Amino acid sequence: MFDSGHVDTFARDNLPAQDQWPDFLLEGFEYPDRLNIGAELTDKMVESGFGDHTALIGNGRRRTYKELSDWTNKLARALVENLGVKPGNRVLIRSANNPAMVACWLAATKAGAVVVNTMPMLRAGELSAIVDKAEITHALCDTRLMDEMAACAKTSDHLKTVVGFDGTSNHDAELDRLALEKPVQFDAVATSQDDVALLGFTSGTTGNPKATMHFHRDILIIADGYAKEVLGVTPEDIFVGSPPLAFTFGLGGLAVFPLRFGAAATLLETASPPNMIEIIEKFKATVCFTAPTAYRAMLQAMEEGADLSSLRAAVSAGETLPPPVYHDWQEKTGKPMLEALARRKCCTSLSPTALRTTKRAAPANLSRVMRRGCWMRTAKMRLWAKWGGLLCAGQRDVAIWRMIGRKFTLRAAGTSLAIAFLWTQKVTYISLREMTI
Repeated sequence: MFDSGHVDTFARDNLPAQDQWPDFLLEGFEYPDRLNIGAELTDKMVESGFGDHTALIGNGRRRTYKELSDWTNKLARALVENLGVKPGNRVLIRSANNPAMVACWLAATKAGAVVVNTMPMLRAGELSAIVDKAEITHALCDTRLMDEMAACAKTSDHLKTVVGFDGTSNHDAELDRLALEKPVQFDAVATSQDDVALLGFTSGTTGNPKATMHFHRDILIIADGYAKEVLGVTPEDIFVGSPPLAFTFGLGGLAVFPLRFGAAATLLETASPPNMIEIIEKFKATVCFTAPTAYRAMLQAMEEGADLSSLRAAVSAGETLPPPVYHDWQEKTGKPMLEALARRKCCTSLSPTALRTTKRAAPANLSRVMRRGCWMRTAKMRLWAKWGGLLCAGQRDVAIWRMIGRKFTLRAAGTSLAIAFLWTQKVTYISLREMTI
């Protein structure tokens, strides 16, 4: 590993022993030893000529990359100079989807913090479980959601600093006022590419929530892998979606992916299907991230006259994508729909194919291939996946990721999810060397 830029070494100290890690084959994903994702998505984009491009749309206004860079630098100064955030401290952010939450995430990352984004619906007890496990020292909270956060802090041995920010466009809260008079220049902490930048907590439905640990380079790789190779993101794209930024599906689709390529993201605190349809029509959004239920509503809206023709790609997650929704979408729009899986555990998506990949007929020896195991080309590593079970034609099973630290094993019962997607009763085969996670 590279020399850490963290003073607080909690995150690195809690990584598994390196002899338990897989081999990271990062050919094509070479980054400098010193890497800070907060600076990469803001300051570096301005330096690359995107300063006047729209970065975020939300709460009634547009913010350019230059405005976002300046805003996050001022916030980062306030975090360091007024709130005492040290590199490696865990900083929790509590908010709905809005530009201020994105700015707080980027600012805390610039300051070298390890960020924990959380859902606005979590209660004090649920927040406490996360705070205790990650030993979180600071929390940034939308003032409209402060009650449960304050209740959590009262009983915490770790959380000592809770500060509010304004999730609207008014910049009228403690953190905003601290940042107001700060200079717009800030030297982002020189974190290493393999310093932990993000803790993604599971929902805790099977017990206490568990945290997945993601390096700075991982967050760039998901964009340079999935967003570039699968979605083909360009600076002209406008993203829209419903997943919370607390989920890596939302953070990727509504922040990392667009910001990496000079595109724009529209952020909705209430991302109901009617609201998303309105945003798509108003801003001519091109890439949508949401659940099958919302796509059903969009199909109905198109039948009633809604113009969603600007969408060039639809990414589905959150629930199983029913074959009728998939087929109806392609028949109605003539454009692809991708199902995203395994987001939280590997910080990105398992997608059946890139938009430009050609599907081929399944080979006769597919069952033998599945028993033997296959190489998978992924955005973070090449992984030898040993598959159990035989192909069950006409059946679509759920793949399960088992994580031991940062070591992943992909297993499937019945149909191999990576090899065959059974949208119909026919099996389609996709070369594993064209798969992207």
